[in-house]
Amino acid sequence: MHDLAARGYHAEKRVDEPGTVALRSHTVRLEIGDGRITGIHPFDPLTQRRTSDAASVTLTPAVEFPLDPAEVEDAAEALEH
Repeated sequence: MHDLAARGYHAEKRVDEPGTVALRSHTVRLEIGDGRITGIHPFDPLTQRRTSDAASVTLTPAVEFPLDPAEVEDAAEALEH
């Protein structure tokens, strides 16, 4: 949260204006079989129990600005090793 504040954001329960941020946590487990995702299950990190089943999950960017192309290439190479 400190990083967001340093960038000029302020926390709100609901985001409806530029410069506001709401932090929400969702944790899912992916079941993998034969190299494919066979199940997506949201779960409660405290109880470690499944809370429901999900048909899909959306992964949002970890950054909100485009990275330098060289940085993207370096990151892609690092992931391959």
